[in-house]
Formats: sequence, C-alpha cells, structure tokens
Amino acid sequence: MRAPTFALVLALFLLPLTAPVPVAAQLVGLKTVPLAAGEQFMIFPSLTLGMGGASIALDDALADPFVNPAKGAWTEGTRFFSVPTFYSVSNDNGGARTMPVGLQLGSKRWFGGGMVALQDLDMGSALVNPLPRFEPGDAAGLPRSDALAIRTTTNRFAHISLGRRLGDDWAVAASLMYAGLRGTDGVEQLFADAWDIEEHGRVGDYRIGVTGRLPGERTVELVLVRNLYQMAHDVTSVTWELTDSAQWTFSPDIQDETHKNISNTWGAHLGYVQPLEAPGWRVGGILTVNRKDHPKIPTYDLEAVRIAERPPIPRDPGNSWAFDIGAGLVYVEGPTTFAVDVVYQPAVSDTWADELEDVVAADGSVIPAGGHTVDNHFVFDNAHAGLGLNRELGERWALQLGVRVRSYSYHMEQVDHLTGVERDLTQQWTEWTPTWGAAFQAGRLELRYTGLASSASHFPSPGWPSWGTEEWGVADEGGGDILAPPSGRVATPDETVVTHRIQLSVPIG
Repeated sequence: MRAPTFALVLALFLLPLTAPVPVAAQLVGLKTVPLAAGEQFMIFPSLTLGMGGASIALDDALADPFVNPAKGAWTEGTRFFSVPTFYSVSNDNGGARTMPVGLQLGSKRWFGGGMVALQDLDMGSALVNPLPRFEPGDAAGLPRSDALAIRTTTNRFAHISLGRRLGDDWAVAASLMYAGLRGTDGVEQLFADAWDIEEHGRVGDYRIGVTGRLPGERTVELVLVRNLYQMAHDVTSVTWELTDSAQWTFSPDIQDETHKNISNTWGAHLGYVQPLEAPGWRVGGILTVNRKDHPKIPTYDLEAVRIAERPPIPRDPGNSWAFDIGAGLVYVEGPTTFAVDVVYQPAVSDTWADELEDVVAADGSVIPAGGHTVDNHFVFDNAHAGLGLNRELGERWALQLGVRVRSYSYHMEQVDHLTGVERDLTQQWTEWTPTWGAAFQAGRLELRYTGLASSASHFPSPGWPSWGTEEWGVADEGGGDILAPPSGRVATPDETVVTHRIQLSVPIG
C-alpha cells in the first residue's frame, strides 16, 4: 500500500496540539453535573495505566489493540491476559468486581483477539426519599427499610477483533464490543423519589482502524467508530402526602415509570507520533471528532430536597458535536520513562423538549404539537491532562506513578417558550485522579497491579443548600453523557472512587 504523503500527515497532525486517551478512546464524554461514578467500563488490559493515563505518544502493547484494532498487527504470537478489577465509591454508593479474560493472537498476515468479562455491580444504597421509608409499612405494598439492601446485578461484556497486515508497515482491522447491562453506576443518585430501580440495556461499539509506520520511526493511525447506547430504567417512585397533621401521618403516592436513554455516536480519530531530534524524546498528536444523536434523554430528577415545588424540566431529543484535540510527549532514558498528555475538549450540545399536542404559552401564543417548549444550548470548554513515570528496577520489578486531572466547564443558555423566561448558567469543577502501580516479571509471566483514586472538587461547596437560597438541580443518567439542564446551582456529595486492578499476562507457545 502506498503511504500517505508527509504533507497530508503534517496538515492533519497540526490540527490537534493539545488529551489523555483512555482505553475507551475515540468517545468524548459530556457531563453537566459532577456525579461520582466508578470505572465501570475499565475492563481492558493496560501496561501504562499507572502513569496517569498518558498514552498519546506512549505505546501500550496490551491496550492499543482495543483502542485501534489495527494496532494488534504489532502483536507477535499468542498472549493470554486477565484483569480482575475492583472499585468502590465512598459513603456506600456502590462498587463493582469485574473479571475479564482474553487472548491476543498474531501470525504472519492475520491477527486479532477476543475477550469476555463478567461484572458484579453494587448499585449502592443511595436511593433518596425525603421521608422515612418505614412509614407506609406492608399495607402500602412497599418493602420495609430492612429489605432495601444494596442492590446487586450482573453485567456481561464481549469483545472480538480481526485484522490483516498490508505489507510490512501497514495494517487494517475491525472490532466489535457488546455489553449487556443490567445496571449502570451512579443511577441511584438520579431519582429524588425513587424507591426501587430496575435497569436493562446494551452497548454496541464497532470500530475500523488503519495504522502505518512511516520512514523516520513515525507512525500514523485512523479509526472510525460507531457506538450505540440504549438503556431503560424502570423506576418505582414514592411521594408523600400529609393525611393527618395531628398524628403526623403520611400516605404514599406510588408511580411506576420507564425512563429510556438512547444515544448514537459516530466518531473519527486521527493520531500521529514521531521522534524528536533530541535523543530519547517522542511527540504525538491526536484529533477526535464525535457526532452524537440523542433520540431520547430521560427526565431524571436530582432534587434530593425540594426547596420549592418545581417539576423537573422535560428533555426529549438532542444532538452534540464533541472534539479531542491533544498532544503527548514521552522521554525515555535507560530504565526511566516519563510521559505527559494535554488535551482540550470543546463541545456544543443542543437539547429540547416538545409536546404531543398544542399548548398555550404564557403570552397567549400557541405552540403546535411537536414544537419546542424548552431549548437548551450548551457550550463546553473542558480540559484534561495526565502525566506519569515508569521506573524499571532490575530485570524483574517496575514501579509506576502518575496523576490525571480533568477540568469540566460549560455555559448553558435556556429558553422556556411556555413562560417566556430566558436564563444563563455557568458551571465548573475539577476531578483529580492519582495513579500508582507495580509490575513483577517471572520468566515470561508478568503480574501487574494498578491503583486509582478519583475525587472531584464539586460546586458549590458540598453539603445541603441553605434553606430558601439554593436549589438542587436535575441530572441525566450516569455512565454515559450527562446533558441535563440544571434548574439551579447543584450540590452533590463529595465522594471518592478507589479502583484496584490485578493484571496477569503471559505469552503462549
């Protein structure tokens, strides 16, 4: 295959000079509220995760084929791996235990691999209900508080890839990842009056990748992604009505609703890496583009305490454009490797609510069926950075240390066509994740441990809002894009997610 000209590669590379690329790269996530969520989809192996997630200019023989299936071309022979992963969210807000096992295969022309994983997910005990749950008793048809233990469910994952080398320097491959989900992390925090939540859904991720080696130890890659996310939440919600003020007795109003969340993403990713003239240095750049369609964004309610009687703002369809523009730098000197990534993530998103029948606005005008009653326009200005160090201690041991920082910032403009009210809202918060790890080599077998601890500086200060001065907001589903327009300033609990990974890999034959 004829290699692309240097002018074309350079023109495409100069677009991105600023993003740590996670194993689930090429998918740019959007968030409008700082909800703590675990590493539910951190199921793939990695040799460099303990280095703060820096990966743009740093090769990772285990992780790279899951990001771009064509990079499996540089795998020689057959390798078995397993990555038991455990994480927990503070304040009893959930956790998970995941067991992935898989193979990476390589021959003279063909290569590929497969992986399956089972996940035992604890969805936490944070279902919020503003009054004591034991009030209705069995007569109301609701379980007592001692029956509301931490809910546990099982998710299943499968990944397969196949590719072919095109000469000595180029390769093309495709991959498929499917997840059957019975639970998503953090969703229990998103329904103010939820008594019980049952979930079911699936994720499909399809990728086609190309990679090539250019003269001068340069590399280039291109990945096309199609990601389909579908979830349904069957929610039993309870609100309370004071029926006897003298006896202080409340009666429950029980409702069963199904909230659907559907998001379809097209993505394209370009990466380029080359050495510098200074010995030991390499630089790389990436450009990722996502087009997201949101046919259905559920009306989730984060109002744990309602300061005023204000219903959650309805959301229906929406669409988004999101970008990763990043650069990475790597320095290798003897047994020491240093890597740093910096990324800028601009994005724009439009969501709206519409009505099934004609409705009269406050000014007397009629909004026809299908017309917008609320329009929300978001402009995101996010930034990510990661840096890390790897130090080999002799032939058997290696240590890693790093940190990842994610800064989220957005501005929302909202128009309520029913009331004629327009408002602006700007929010910002930062999430810090220190990482650490150690590796031990015993012959051909490698055993590796990696740890992560994520926490967020939330807005405003964590805690309950002052009575009558602040309002709780609304939020969209955790685990995917969060595109809910908050109804006011949002206070979320200050939580920490701690993750432990034990990785075993060994070549076969």
